[in-house]
Amino acid sequence: MYFTFAFDNYDGAKKNLLMLKNLGYKLYIDDFGSGYSNFIYLTEIKTDFIKIDGNIIRKILDDKVSYLVVKNIVNFAKEANIKVIAEFVSDEKIYEKVKELKIEYSQGFYFSKPEENL
Repeated sequence: MYFTFAFDNYDGAKKNLLMLKNLGYKLYIDDFGSGYSNFIYLTEIKTDFIKIDGNIIRKILDDKVSYLVVKNIVNFAKEANIKVIAEFVSDEKIYEKVKELKIEYSQGFYFSKPEENL
């Protein structure tokens, strides 16, 4: 099941997410590294997966800062026992870099274009 939360009421959302986690649900943070997704959620909600924002992933070959951001997110996640997903893996070169960084999961056009019907 997939839920999206806007954290207008962070304390209430946090309480509900922790309740779901206690019921056995896995928690994911999508677009990590942009917008409202930040490290405080990892410390308070104990998420199971983070999906690194595609705008960062797509630049890891050409932009040193993007590469370092991804590398440090992955290192932190490994230490915290959080699985990592890379978004926007659009070609083999990016996929090879993602594997080199030991990111567990990838998604993007390199694997498949979005389909209306599966």
